Amino acid sequence: MHVCTVHPGAVPTAVGGRYRNPIAAPPARGHALPMTAKRILAAGLWFYAGWYAGATIAYFLGLSEALGPIIATASAAIVAGDPRHIIWTPVKSERIARRIAAISAEPSRA
Repeated sequence: MHVCTVHPGAVPTAVGGRYRNPIAAPPARGHALPMTAKRILAAGLWFYAGWYAGATIAYFLGLSEALGPIIATASAAIVAGDPRHIIWTPVKSERIARRIAAISAEPSRA
């Protein structure tokens, strides 16, 4: 029998060879969600685009070449961090919890 490392007290129960709860439970309220793959990829792309734009502006205006990495770091930090939650909308945990409960209550189609 496998023991769950995320929820140590949980015991897997099977009905007809299938697990009863196939969908993971949402994280506890107040638990900081890790950065998703989309945020990491977007931060990398914005870093590259910011460096390119900063280097181009610095070249044409005769400014220091350090402008590229400065703009790149600022743009990647803003996109990845999203301090005002404009780019990455927060997840509505109540709505997700209701949906998980509704799907789990449905009989299996297997």
